[in-house]
Amino acid sequence: MVDTELLTELIVYLALHREGANERTLTQEISFTEVVPSQPDPAAVPAMLARAGRWLGVDGPGHPASPRTPRDAGG
Repeated sequence: MVDTELLTELIVYLALHREGANERTLTQEISFTEVVPSQPDPAAVPAMLARAGRWLGVDGPGHPASPRTPRDAGG
């Protein structure tokens, strides 16, 4: 099971950085060592973003309430 503190940190970080953050920045800013000890696997960040999206659920109209990265917006 994923630590809710890590999911919370990821979601709060993205909420405070509305322009988004790329995977490299997220890896530098947030400790993913609980998920992947030592060096994070390149798939660790996308996996955590997916888990955070599932954890957040959906909004009123039923759209995923997922955290977004610049890549999601075409950047």
